[in-house]
Amino acid sequence: MSVKQRRFSVVDNAVAIVWGADYLSPMIAAAFGGFEPCASSQSADLAYRIVSEAGDGSFSLLRSGSVIDRGLDASQVLFALQQDIVVAVQRLRPDLVFVHSAVVQRGGRAFLLAAPSGSGKSTLCWALLHHGFRLMSDELAPLDPKTLRISPFLLAVTLKAPPPDCYPLPGSSIKTHRSHYIPVDVLPTVPANESAPIGAILFVDYASSHTAPALRKLAAAECAFRLYPNVLNALAHQSMGLDDVIQITNSVPCWYLASAALEATAKEVAGLFSAL
Repeated sequence: MSVKQRRFSVVDNAVAIVWGADYLSPMIAAAFGGFEPCASSQSADLAYRIVSEAGDGSFSLLRSGSVIDRGLDASQVLFALQQDIVVAVQRLRPDLVFVHSAVVQRGGRAFLLAAPSGSGKSTLCWALLHHGFRLMSDELAPLDPKTLRISPFLLAVTLKAPPPDCYPLPGSSIKTHRSHYIPVDVLPTVPANESAPIGAILFVDYASSHTAPALRKLAAAECAFRLYPNVLNALAHQSMGLDDVIQITNSVPCWYLASAALEATAKEVAGLFSAL
């Protein structure tokens, strides 16, 4: 069993992953293939090792030699790796505001789809890529509060369930018992690997009782109220992040979306963002 390695950059921090099991390779390539590679000579800010445990086919995940978790199957180790990178990068870049949000780009502007987990933001993000938008992230928006620019965070698009037939999964998607991973190299549009100024914020709320999507423009105060719980590292910023949130929501338009059928919702949102 040969040792494999992948090195890439996440918001200007070098990440290295080392593993041995061959069947992990396509999963790691699918999940992290969207990030820009970094030179093998560059020292890693985050150094991970996935170690096969004897006998039972499970794995341990280590960062800088310290065990993060053990007894993990392949899908669990991939999930744990993603989550640890998300948290560790926030510690390495406290100058940025990290928003729990999908981000798509069009016309040089970045549009945030903010929502709690399970609200359908990743599925809506996947649908919008079929309407001319480019992926920046389906999970995390690293935002510079000084410039109001968002950096890409190009993990694979990760869906908990298959999308409707109108936006089918590519054949090369990776399925685990947790999620479906859509590699960035098979997306309908080329992903955006450069930063972009924020253009608008959309708060997504899946409403199963709705037969059609409904949009409502938000005042800056309500937008700030809704955005603040989605800021993951608010305590790293002055005034517990409130000053940054107020600045952001006073600078860009915001809407609340009660989503419905995916195709109708995607067309409604695409029309809104395109008009901006």
